[in-house]
Amino acid sequence: MSYLISVTCSGKGSEFCQGMLKSDMFDMWLKFQSKYSNPNWNTFCQEELQVDGYWEVNEIGHFTALDLNHCVIKIHVNGTLFFEGSYIELRDTYEDEDILDSNYTNESSEYGRLFLPEDIDYQSWIEKRTENVVNGNKDKNDILVTVKTSESFHVKSEISSSDPFDILKFGLIGVCTDEFGFGIDYGDFLLGFKINNTSCHFEYPGGIGPIESPYFL
Repeated sequence: MSYLISVTCSGKGSEFCQGMLKSDMFDMWLKFQSKYSNPNWNTFCQEELQVDGYWEVNEIGHFTALDLNHCVIKIHVNGTLFFEGSYIELRDTYEDEDILDSNYTNESSEYGRLFLPEDIDYQSWIEKRTENVVNGNKDKNDILVTVKTSESFHVKSEISSSDPFDILKFGLIGVCTDEFGFGIDYGDFLLGFKINNTSCHFEYPGGIGPIESPYFL
């Protein structure tokens, strides 16, 4: 007998981009910002940085996905609803919630890269960078810029299996934003799911939602 496992997820998500700006580029942004009451980051990227759009400032990290903690997950087996609820509620379907964590695949290294100096006092280092940005002392630093869109997604993917569905062999695939850039936590995001050793990634549309204000560090 063949089993068709379909997973549907819907809710809040983002296209997430992190990149670096040289101090002169950041100065360009400040001048651009001063011209408008509501400056548009995408327009700035196109007109001042001469790139196609905000998504090209992404050498630290880039993905589009649902926010793992703000989405509804539905699992159907051969058309019959097996589970519907949040990520937290999904834990209740396991005999041991640690299984959900052990089944989780972290693909952060494929969508972003860690950018931390070695042997640093992380907290004081972050505070110093923030102080430099706020006070305009940028000459010694490239500036990390983080941009997210605010989107609503509804995605669905399916896997066929000859084995009966076993929730203990079901896992999620995601990324952790605190493993990008300078370790700032913007949340964990859902890329897809896996059953046994078969992985399935959701197909997200390109970022089309409004862009949140860029954050600089």
